[in-house]
Amino acid sequence: MSESEHLAQALTDLLLEEENGWFVSVFPALEGLSASQAAQSPGDKFNSPWAIVRHMTYWMEAVQYRLQQMDPSAHLGEDWLPLSDPSSEEAWMKDKSRLAEITHELADLVRGTDSDWLEQMYREGRPSRRQVIQGLIGHNCYHTNEIISMRQMLGYGLEQT
Repeated sequence: MSESEHLAQALTDLLLEEENGWFVSVFPALEGLSASQAAQSPGDKFNSPWAIVRHMTYWMEAVQYRLQQMDPSAHLGEDWLPLSDPSSEEAWMKDKSRLAEITHELADLVRGTDSDWLEQMYREGRPSRRQVIQGLIGHNCYHTNEIISMRQMLGYGLEQT
């Protein structure tokens, strides 16, 4: 397996797959949360699971733009925007769907590259594209754990088999 294929697989497996061999991915961690539950925060200085889904999507999109040599600020609004309707199941489903979509889009972009492309800086004086992708994978894993921890704090724990 090439490095680009490995990174693309890590992007999808660590976010979308129910069984990835290591830990709970974000979509299984979100399973069963209603819009109202996902919009709850366990306290001050905590974000809600829903806000984190939107934040993860924002950064997946930002990285995709950067990897395509486009300025994310020209295409994206603000990060951490408040939810317009925290009880909207339709909006909750739409935000989860967008996270899955951008995950696949970014994985497809990465999969179609070679080692030379991965080792190039995404912008002069910045990290390599490979480092940016690896950082995004770490970012997503961190926030997945945050969602799992918040579920526990809110009393919506995961059922483990």
